[in-house]
Amino acid sequence: MSAAKAIADHLRDWLCGNSSSLWVSMGVYSSGCGYPSIPDDLYFSLPVTCSNGNWSVVGGLTLSPQTEAGLEKTAQELLDERKEALSFLQQKVKN
Repeated sequence: MSAAKAIADHLRDWLCGNSSSLWVSMGVYSSGCGYPSIPDDLYFSLPVTCSNGNWSVVGGLTLSPQTEAGLEKTAQELLDERKEALSFLQQKVKN
């Protein structure tokens, strides 16, 4: 049930909006997100505000060096996983 509740909360915030003074974390497209440790062209959990079914990345948050390092590590893991998945798919297409 916890996964179902998380999905319902996520959709509620996205579609109905959340308070303009609050932000939530959502897995969204990272291109142009404004956080240098997160490369473009990934889906990444970012702080966002939601209104009328639209989301907007919250910029300007001060991140500790530990948080920056964690984001960089996670981003690299996602890039490595994407590379591995694409390599697997290319092999399957050749066969």
